[in-house]
Amino acid sequence: PYEDSPQSEETERKELSSHNRFTERLKETLAREKESQHQIVESMHHQFEEALKREKEVMSSIKSGVKNIISHGKLRGDDSNGGSDTLNAQKYPSFETGSDYYPYMVAPVPENYDFKSYEPLGGDRFAEYKDGESPYKITQQLRDQSDELARSRRYHVLNAMKHVWKNYKQYAFGHDELHPISKRATSNWGGMGTTLVDSLDTLWLMGMKDEFWEGRDWVRDHLSNDRVGDVSQFETTIRSLGGLLSAYDLSHDAVFLKKAEDLGSRLFKSFRSPNGLPHGSVNLQTGNSRNFGWNNNNYILAEIGTNQLEYRYLARATGNDEYAKKNQNT
Repeated sequence: PYEDSPQSEETERKELSSHNRFTERLKETLAREKESQHQIVESMHHQFEEALKREKEVMSSIKSGVKNIISHGKLRGDDSNGGSDTLNAQKYPSFETGSDYYPYMVAPVPENYDFKSYEPLGGDRFAEYKDGESPYKITQQLRDQSDELARSRRYHVLNAMKHVWKNYKQYAFGHDELHPISKRATSNWGGMGTTLVDSLDTLWLMGMKDEFWEGRDWVRDHLSNDRVGDVSQFETTIRSLGGLLSAYDLSHDAVFLKKAEDLGSRLFKSFRSPNGLPHGSVNLQTGNSRNFGWNNNNYILAEIGTNQLEYRYLARATGNDEYAKKNQNT
């Protein structure tokens, strides 16, 4: 009799209703989960399709770049220079051979190559490097090809240096800069022969020794810091101080060390700051230093963090360890 009572029936109806609501909510949850999983799968398919599409675009760009190099670079030689497309094809693998081939490598540059007809290859190259990985295998064949290409280019790089130095000597010798179009000389870097001093090690390494010793004579007879005002501590360190020290290291000529020590002692006064970090600007006459107003008097990390090479070498060459110690504290 108790089980059939109205109260028992009401309780049963409530329990059934609660069960039904739970079942419906469970169905809805499962449906949403299924839809979410479907969306995830669809998104993965879409991303995969986009990746394949991008890969095809990259490969198309690479092949287009290779064709551009071959057809417009004009650096593979011709029959008149003792070479031919057939010979080059035999010596260098084609792009279709796969990942062992580096598509930007071309045949050596002939010594009589006319650069006036050279057409810059423009952008849209090296797209496959955008994620920081190289898709190419570095083989011994590739190294040999690279070395051969570099040797042929070296001839033209030397001629370019001879050309620009000839014009610098004619129109701006001893000045900071040459404006190549107007052929005008200016000295906006303190009048310290910045181009000359910064080029000394390049002249030596390229075997242009006559030009190097001409530059040495100018440094010995004319380079002076006595009348130079405010300069960039960083730029003057890497160009002028670095140029003098590298010239001394290569030639062992005492003239360069003497001038470097004078300049270094003046620049080093920029380290007389409350925190020991070198100020961005220093007056080579007075020794007063400050940071730049255009930078809100802040320090520039790329500048203060790149003085160590020059001052360590200056310390070793002069025997003054203070140059190295203060830089180490930076």
